[in-house]
Amino acid sequence: MTTAANQAVNARAVLDNASGEFPPGTHVTGTIRVAEYTVPLAVKRSGLQAFRDFTVVYAQIGDEYEVRMLDLGRQDDEYIEVLGGLEAGTRYVTENSFVLKADIEKSGATHDH
Repeated sequence: MTTAANQAVNARAVLDNASGEFPPGTHVTGTIRVAEYTVPLAVKRSGLQAFRDFTVVYAQIGDEYEVRMLDLGRQDDEYIEVLGGLEAGTRYVTENSFVLKADIEKSGATHDH
């Protein structure tokens, strides 16, 4: 369940509290994992950009960058699974990719299919 920063949800959990670290009624902040998956390849969400009708990353090839159109799968707050369009080990832009996008769009850069 996602809640806004100013909301609270009450949950009760049984803890081994032999050390007395958590007095009864103590309020804590926590994260609950609903599921966890291992995926062969994932990219950081911060590197994704919209390019034409595709979601892309900018892959570094030598001293240049190329648009790589991605097939995407499962996602969380930080990463998105890549089903196709990028090979494992390929370096790609993860921060400030919007700057590169603007440069590429100005120059009419090439892209792979």
